[in-house]
Amino acid sequence: PAWGPASVEGSSPSSLDATAQALRLWARFDPRTRAGNISQALAALVRHQGPGGWLPYQPGSPHRNTWVTIFADQGIAWGALAMAGDPINEEWT
Repeated sequence: PAWGPASVEGSSPSSLDATAQALRLWARFDPRTRAGNISQALAALVRHQGPGGWLPYQPGSPHRNTWVTIFADQGIAWGALAMAGDPINEEWT
């Protein structure tokens, strides 16, 4: 995950698209059990946003990634709803 320690030997680079997609799944299908994961993923995505809200594929990259940004936009919205205990009425896209 993007919030995991970067110094763990043998760990692969984190990708923010996986964090955003996992956030979408946790918020949609298991928000009570995954509240801690949702909170960490929300914080990671917000922390790695560039100016204007875009996100890179990997933390620290200067390159904007549309794919990640789109997943994160929906994930952040759904995560906020899930953390508030509100239903997600949006169609899955």
